[in-house]
Amino acid sequence: MRRLETVVTSDYLFENSPNDRSDRVSRQVGVTSAIAAPLRARGEVLGVLTLALSGLSPRQKSSYGGFDRDLVGAIASRVALAIDNARLFEEQRSTAVAFQRSLLPSDFPLWTG
Repeated sequence: MRRLETVVTSDYLFENSPNDRSDRVSRQVGVTSAIAAPLRARGEVLGVLTLALSGLSPRQKSSYGGFDRDLVGAIASRVALAIDNARLFEEQRSTAVAFQRSLLPSDFPLWTG
């Protein structure tokens, strides 16, 4: 992720797992290949989208390739944009609500009827 590129590993090495739990689960399901794509918007890394192929079910393909990398990279850029838009919307909504509340009177006017 330091390169901020979508990367594929076709020969998954369990030693590269980020922690012991991930290593254990990867071994249990028989991970054979993985793709990791940064979720980046406006120069900020929001997270990582990771997909893995496992031996849980039979399939013709046991590793990801260049097409898969490009597809996941495109999907990750759209996911990052959606997350960023949601964050911006929430920020603007919070500002609008705070502004609206500041316009309300702090006390009810006294009734003189």
